[in-house]
Amino acid sequence: LKKEPNKRERRGRTMLLRYIGRDGSRNLRVGQVYEVKVFTRGESIRVSWIVPGERGTKSCAYNSPEALAKNWEAVK
Repeated sequence: LKKEPNKRERRGRTMLLRYIGRDGSRNLRVGQVYEVKVFTRGESIRVSWIVPGERGTKSCAYNSPEALAKNWEAVK
């Protein structure tokens, strides 16, 4: 039986981003590429990801695209 995604899971765009923020923050590693979902909730931009070997999804909110760009960069 296939689970239907809820409304929050359907929004956003999935992409590959490289983490460039502080090593260990939210179990993220600098230089590691993550498959993330980027979406908005209210006034914030949210990034969610799965950390390999852990249960559940992690997420972080950013107040602006500039704030997001301090921690993540596009994979070319």
